Amino acid sequence: MSATGKNSDNIPLRIAVTGKPGCGKTTLCKKIAESLGGRAGGLITEEIREGGRRVGFRMEDIATGEQSLLAHVNKCTGPKVGKYSVCLEKLNNFSPDAIERGFEKDVLIIDEIGPMELKSSQFVSAVRKALDTNINCLFTIHRKCAHPLGAEIREKFFVKTLTPDSRNVEIKEITRIFVDNA
Repeated sequence: MSATGKNSDNIPLRIAVTGKPGCGKTTLCKKIAESLGGRAGGLITEEIREGGRRVGFRMEDIATGEQSLLAHVNKCTGPKVGKYSVCLEKLNNFSPDAIERGFEKDVLIIDEIGPMELKSSQFVSAVRKALDTNINCLFTIHRKCAHPLGAEIREKFFVKTLTPDSRNVEIKEITRIFVDNA
């Protein structure tokens, strides 16, 4: 690998992480973004909790720190995914810009490619555009993702499954790989 994170054939580093909820996917993304400082861009998705209960999800643009609502039990009116309604207009407007800002960075992080995000054709288009770039990428994929985009990522990326038993070692190793190669 060269200092740009690409091998002698100029192939970018591409890792996708999957696993059950709570296995550490978002923690990994946040740790890598933090370790790289301003050299990472893209999206982080986090839970919104009220009174100890998960009531929704928000997206954060890694480059700007801006946040937007992704889904909620009662604050959105878009398509349903489980008990959550997706804030489709917010997702359509927020996610492509955050992803495209990541094209200018050393590492593009997209957390997560899952059923809520895949309701947005603009999100899907932005991720497909990212696949055509020559940038290092870390994506998290919902473990049951059956969408064609998920299959394409699984085909083109090195896929790692995090578990509660392996997550500490895996997070440390994957972080090291991206930091050393960004």
